[in-house]
This record gives sequence, C-alpha cells and structure tokens, in this order.
Amino acid sequence: MDSPITPNDLKNLLSSLALSRGELSDLLGVSKSTVDGWCSNKSIGKKRQQQLRVLILEHRLAAASEPSDPSLEFFNGFKLGPSSFTPRQWETIRLAASIRDMTPGSFLKWAVYSVCNDICSNLEEAEK
Repeated sequence: MDSPITPNDLKNLLSSLALSRGELSDLLGVSKSTVDGWCSNKSIGKKRQQQLRVLILEHRLAAASEPSDPSLEFFNGFKLGPSSFTPRQWETIRLAASIRDMTPGSFLKWAVYSVCNDICSNLEEAEK
C-alpha cells in the first residue's frame, strides 16, 4: 500500500510541474480551497491520491525521457511529437510549454491529462 501524499509531496509536485494551486484544482476537478487544505495537512481522499500519484509518475517519466526524445509515448506505441503536428502547431506547443517553463513533451502530457480529466469530470457529472 502506498503511503499517503504529504503536504510537502504536494508542494514539491506543484513546484516541479510549475502549477499553481488553482491550476491543480482545475486539473483534478476540485476547488482551490480543497488544494489549499491539502497543502495545510487536510487529508486527501483515495481517488485524488490516485490522481496525484499519476501526475507524479507522469512527471518522473517525462523528466527521465525528455532530453533524448521530444516525442511522447502514451500507450502501446502511440506517440505524440513534432511529426504529429504541423510546424506552426509544434512551434505553438513549444511556445506554450516555455511559458509554463515545461518541455514540449511535459506540456503535451499535462494538456492531454487536463483534457481527459475534464472529459471524465463531465461524464461523472452527467451520470449524477
């Protein structure tokens, strides 16, 4: 069983991903005050702990693989990288990544995760 994510773990994640608490709250579909509580020692539920572990793992994988290959493998050989986009699109991705102080691969992971999280949140909301 994984040990609980501590406030320091969460703060380190925010720093390493260059995310604000508000941006993390948007990614996870919670309020900013919830993330503020987690950073102040309020317990994090199992579902959110799992989502945070995925973010941490993705960040570690991106950090380990980014320097040699700007492409990003998601699963079963599916890759995103410069050849997946027009030159103008790739330049926009590079610019957006630099604004967030991220590599293009990390930015793509963050963007895909963010969109998928939004879709899942909308589906969960529709099922209620």
